[in-house]
Amino acid sequence: MLMPWFWLNLSGVANIINLFNPELVIVGGGVAQAGDLIFHPLKRTVRKRAFSVSAEVAKIVLANLGKDCTVIGAAALVLKEIFKKY
Repeated sequence: MLMPWFWLNLSGVANIINLFNPELVIVGGGVAQAGDLIFHPLKRTVRKRAFSVSAEVAKIVLANLGKDCTVIGAAALVLKEIFKKY
């Protein structure tokens, strides 16, 4: 059985979808490594808790970069700042 905090975190994704109405939600890092254990409950929770139009528009996918996506993103931000000066 999954812990209550787990469901609260999934509801947080639905809240973000309600707030920003994104077309794409990319799940990465350690969360993505859990695969279907988290991915299918996440999709169900979003369909249940997000506004119906927003839930239909938002496509939820796993990151192609796997667990390294956060490190790669951080490095990209650093490089962007470095080359902004030139």
